[in-house]
Amino acid sequence: VAGPPAIEDDDRRHSGQACVLQAVVGHHQVHFRVSLQQGPGGGVPIATGENLHTLHEFTQMISAGGQKRFLSGQRTKGAAAVFDNKGRTILCEGYATALSIRRALRAVKTRYTIHVCFSANNVKVIAEKNPNCVIVADHDPIGIKVAKESGRPFWVSPNSGEDFNDYELRIGSIPAGKSLIALGL
Repeated sequence: VAGPPAIEDDDRRHSGQACVLQAVVGHHQVHFRVSLQQGPGGGVPIATGENLHTLHEFTQMISAGGQKRFLSGQRTKGAAAVFDNKGRTILCEGYATALSIRRALRAVKTRYTIHVCFSANNVKVIAEKNPNCVIVADHDPIGIKVAKESGRPFWVSPNSGEDFNDYELRIGSIPAGKSLIALGL
């Protein structure tokens, strides 16, 4: 099922960020164009579909202390926010991580299609449907485990507890981008 074409990525940031949300419905990938709005609770909407005519929106809530949770009863398996710049598919857990990946790859003039999976377990689900993807894993036990078990090329920070967002902020966009290019982007 063809949805609206993925919009080209531009330089907008968190609030008002336009992106394509992707859901897998049966064997079909369904794309929805939305504008992400950072609400008072810091939520990031994601989407998945029950059937070809129904869209359910979901929200990941992020507390001021950084705790992340989905509202009770939401189905998020296979759902992702996608930044499409017509490049290789890159999977990561978090929205801030995706923004850092995007900034780093722009700095080294490399195209990307970044899927924000919102959890390590969802990275695994989405990786199964994307055999040519690469994974940018958080350096924590579950992130590393999922990346290794996927059999896909993956990047992980040399520092325990660090994700790509932390890494890119620590070393800069160009060196961080070059570390991703080493994956074969």
